[in-house]
Amino acid sequence: MAGGGVSPLGGAPPLWYHRDLSRAAAEELLARAGRDGSFLVRDSESVSGAYALCVLFQKHVHTYRILPDEEGFLAVQTSQGVQPKRFKKLPELIQLYLQPSQGLVTTLLYPVEREESPDDRDYSGNKPRLQKANCPQYLLSSLR
Repeated sequence: MAGGGVSPLGGAPPLWYHRDLSRAAAEELLARAGRDGSFLVRDSESVSGAYALCVLFQKHVHTYRILPDEEGFLAVQTSQGVQPKRFKKLPELIQLYLQPSQGLVTTLLYPVEREESPDDRDYSGNKPRLQKANCPQYLLSSLR
């Protein structure tokens, strides 16, 4: 993470975040999900410190680059002249695109979750385990 400071992921990485997933593997996961609005976020393969938001719509995977700016805010790369919406944390950015008509090809509806590794598990007993669900409300809970 460039510049140190607060992680753009917040606390534990959301299950829709697939750290080292290749573009081809992301496209395969989304094709298997098979529903318009299925999505995941992975690290960009071409731009260090950036992310790729991959969204399935009409059997095609659309990829949006999420770039950090000089102040550490994240924004989806937009067309020239379009003011980007900036967020400190990736879950906050994703929350915006769970709403209709935000400029993506479709609304984000169905998170494609990564397989949990032992590093992702919370053994502290301090918070309830996340339950899998295929609805935006699941994502909103990651912001609490």
